Amino acid sequence: MLKNRGKRLDPSRILEKAVDVATFYGFRPYTEILEPLKVVTNARPVCIPVDKVRYIDTGKKQGSVMETYLRNEGIRREDPKLLYFYTQQRTKEKESSASGRFNLEIFGLNKSIGEAMIIRVCLSILEEVGHTNTSVAINSIGDRESLARFSREYSSYYKRRGLELHAQCRENLKKSFWKMFSCRNDRCVSIREEAPQSIGYLSEASRQHFREVLEFLEVMQAPYEIDNNLMRDTDKFCETIFEIRHIIPFVDKADTPISEVLAHGGRYNYLARRIGGKKDIPAVGISISLEAASNPEKSLHRSKKKPRVYFIQLGYDAMRKSFPVLEILRKTSIPLLQSHGANQLMGQLSIAEKLAIPYTMIMGQREAVDGTVIMRNTASRKQETIPITELSAHLERLTW
Repeated sequence: MLKNRGKRLDPSRILEKAVDVATFYGFRPYTEILEPLKVVTNARPVCIPVDKVRYIDTGKKQGSVMETYLRNEGIRREDPKLLYFYTQQRTKEKESSASGRFNLEIFGLNKSIGEAMIIRVCLSILEEVGHTNTSVAINSIGDRESLARFSREYSSYYKRRGLELHAQCRENLKKSFWKMFSCRNDRCVSIREEAPQSIGYLSEASRQHFREVLEFLEVMQAPYEIDNNLMRDTDKFCETIFEIRHIIPFVDKADTPISEVLAHGGRYNYLARRIGGKKDIPAVGISISLEAASNPEKSLHRSKKKPRVYFIQLGYDAMRKSFPVLEILRKTSIPLLQSHGANQLMGQLSIAEKLAIPYTMIMGQREAVDGTVIMRNTASRKQETIPITELSAHLERLTW
C-alpha cells in the first residue's frame, strides 16, 4: 500500500491527485472510452472491487478490460485509447480508507512513446503523493522471435544445472523455468547470475524499441537501471517490462540499497489474441498501489477542463523531447490536448481551429534540436518561437 512519505494526505486527495495527473496527459475513465454510450450514462464502473474483476489466464485484470475493448465494435481502432480505472479491496463499512490499485492502460499505440507515457504519468503521480526518491527498473524480453530464442537457451541452461538447485526449485523447474526468477535461495541466485539474459536475444526491431524507451527515460531525467532479473509472465507480456521502486535510504547486509515496489507494468501486445481476439492489439499498462477512500467514485470522476493548448509533436525527436514541456504545462495547471504520434501538421492545425483551442504549441525536428517550441495563436494565426527555458514565464503572460 502506497502512502505519502512526508505530510500524510487525506485518502480521497491521493486518488484525486492521481486522476488529475492522468487526465492532464489525456487519460479518461475506461467507461467513457470502452463502454457503449447508453451504458456510460447509467453506469459508473470505474472503481471495481478486486473480487469482481474477471481474471484471464495470467490472473491479470487487464484481460477483462481488453475483452471490453474487443467486443465494442463502435471503437475507432486507429486512434490510441488512453484510459484509467481503479480496483479496490472490499472493506468493512466503518473503514474510511482501503488499499487498491490505480491502473493506466494505452491501447492501439505500438511505438516506444507508449511505455514512455505510462512511466512518465506514473512518476508524476508518485511525485504528487509524496514520493521523490524513485527509480525505474526495466528490462526487455522482446517480441515472439526474441522470446522463443531466449526461452530455448534459458531452458537448456537450467536443465544442465538442475541438480545444483535446491529442492523446491528443482520441483518448480518441472512446471516452468520462469519460476527461477523469483527464488531467493543463495545457491539459486548464484546460478541465475550466470544464466542467459533476455536482452542478449532481442531481434533488431525489439532492440531498437528498447533503445528508444531508454532514450525517453534519459530525456525525462528519470533514474533507471536495467534489471536482467525482472521478468513477467511471458504468456501475457512482451517487449518492455518495468517497475517503479521507492529507494529506501538503508542497505542490507551486502550494502545493497533496499527498495519497495510501488508500481509494475509492461507491454502486452499478444493478450488480445490469447483471449479470443482475431489479431494482436498493441497495449501497454501499469498498476500503481494507492490508498483511497473506501467510496472513491467521486474522486475518480473529476470534471474535464477545456484545453487551452493543443500540443503537436512532429517526428520521433520531437516526441522524445516533449515530456519536459508537458511537465511545464502540468505544473502551471494549463489543460491541454495533444496528438499522439501524428505527423500531418495541417491536419493537426485544423483540429485545433475546429475545437477552438486558444493556442497551438508545435515542436518539430528543428525545435527539438534548438530546445524551442512554436506558439501559435489559433484565432489570429500569429506565431513566435519560444525557448523551452522561458516557456513557463511566457505562458503566464498569455491572454486566455
